[in-house]
Amino acid sequence: MAREMNRIDDVSEAVDRLLVGAAPEREAELAELWGLGKNRVRLINADRFDIGASYGVIQTTEITLREIWLLSFAAWRAIEAYSGIIWCLTYGGLPFNWDEVAALDGQ
Repeated sequence: MAREMNRIDDVSEAVDRLLVGAAPEREAELAELWGLGKNRVRLINADRFDIGASYGVIQTTEITLREIWLLSFAAWRAIEAYSGIIWCLTYGGLPFNWDEVAALDGQ
C-alpha cells in the first residue's frame, strides 16, 4: 500500500527498540536522554535522505533510517575486522600497510 503524501507517522517506539538493541546496557541512560513519550521521532514521506529536528522532534524519512542502519552495520563490521590488527600494529610500532593486511587469511 502506498503511503499518503504529507502523512507523518510516529516511529518513536521503533527507534527506541533499535537503540536499546544496539546498546542494551545503556537502556536507562538512553531513556533519560531520549525520553519515552510519543512523537519524538516522526517518519515523513519523501523520496530522499532527509533528517531534521525542530521543537524537540526528529523528522526523518524511511530512506534516511535505512541508510543510517546500513552505514552503522558497515562501520561495525569494519571495526570488527580491523580493530585487532590496528591495535597490534600500534602496540608493535608498525605502520598500517593495506596490501599486507588485505593478504592476511580471512581478510
